[in-house]
Amino acid sequence: VIGTEAPPAQTAGQTAPVVQPIYGPMLVGTDLYYVDPETQDLVRDEFRGTLYFGPDGKYTSGDEVLDTYVEAVLAAFVAEGKTRADLLRDVYVYTRDSFTYLKRNYYEVGQTGWEHDEALTMFSTGRGNCYCYASVFYYLSRALGFDSQIVSGLVGSTRQSPHGWVEIVVNGESLIFDTELEMAYLKKNQKYNFFAMSYKNVPWRYVKG
Repeated sequence: VIGTEAPPAQTAGQTAPVVQPIYGPMLVGTDLYYVDPETQDLVRDEFRGTLYFGPDGKYTSGDEVLDTYVEAVLAAFVAEGKTRADLLRDVYVYTRDSFTYLKRNYYEVGQTGWEHDEALTMFSTGRGNCYCYASVFYYLSRALGFDSQIVSGLVGSTRQSPHGWVEIVVNGESLIFDTELEMAYLKKNQKYNFFAMSYKNVPWRYVKG
């Protein structure tokens, strides 16, 4: 089980260790569940934040085809001892490095609802623009139990351009995850780290609706 700790081995004469209750998001292989902290039962047919857990307790995006793509990616990284935070970095790098840039659709600042189609396009063709990169990471991160949000906005210093990225709130702060922009600069041999980047520390302005 990823994200939980097994109790230490016990030898003869030792007192049984106290095992802390497990609650919140929990990965079992590539399947995500959510354990209610009060009842200690699996959440079924309910939302936790914007993540939906079905009647069987498993998280689903609501699209079986998309879930299959996501599961295949996670299966390549899930391993004993890895935390959900470790896996988040894994799928970020996977998204950054596994696709080819191709100009596609652009969206208005603040517009949402495009992430489903753009993720399917990217997974099925291997090509797409910033919105496609953002959509793939959006669904991969959500399948790890992160309540990610998709963003359509503008980015740049003096001249701003339409752009898509992902936000995840960590310790009360919204952080930027921008796989496409990091990919673009790596191709120019310029290293920027856009993984969990604070809006306070961006090298240029990010504007969202």
